[in-house]
Amino acid sequence: MRYGWLLISVMIVSIADAELYRWQDEHGRWQFSDKPPPSNANPAQVEQLNLPSAMETQSVRVESGSKRRKDSNDWLKKEQDAYQQKKDRRLKQEKQQRRQQKQQEACRAARDKYRSIQNSFYRASSPNTLNKRRERLDKQKRRIKASCG
Repeated sequence: MRYGWLLISVMIVSIADAELYRWQDEHGRWQFSDKPPPSNANPAQVEQLNLPSAMETQSVRVESGSKRRKDSNDWLKKEQDAYQQKKDRRLKQEKQQRRQQKQQEACRAARDKYRSIQNSFYRASSPNTLNKRRERLDKQKRRIKASCG
C-alpha cells in the first residue's frame, strides 16, 4: 500500500512538470504530445506549450472562488427561470385544454337538448303549441351556435 501511494505521487509530480508540444502534421491537423514532434514536422509550426504548475493553478482557484460562486448562482437562477417558464407554459396549456373540454361538453349538451326537443312528441292541438316548440328549437339553435362556434 505504501508503494502504491508513492507511485501515485510520483506520477502526479511527473504529469504536473511535463512539457507539452503542439504541431501541425502533413494533413493539416493539430497534434498534441508530451514528446517532441517528429523530425519531419515543420519547425515553424511547432510550439512548446507552458502549463501552469500545480501551485499556480491552486492560487488561481482560490482567487476565482467568488467568481465561480457567482457563475454557479447565475446558472442556478437561469435553470430556475427556465423551469418556471416551462411550468407556466404547461399550466397555461392545461388550462386551455380544460376550457376547450368544457366548451365541447356544453356544445354536446346543447345538441342533445335540441335533438330531444326535436324528437319529442307534440300534439298539434293548436298553433300556439307549434309556435312554442319552434321558439324552443330556435332558442336551442342559438345555444348551439354560441357554444359550438
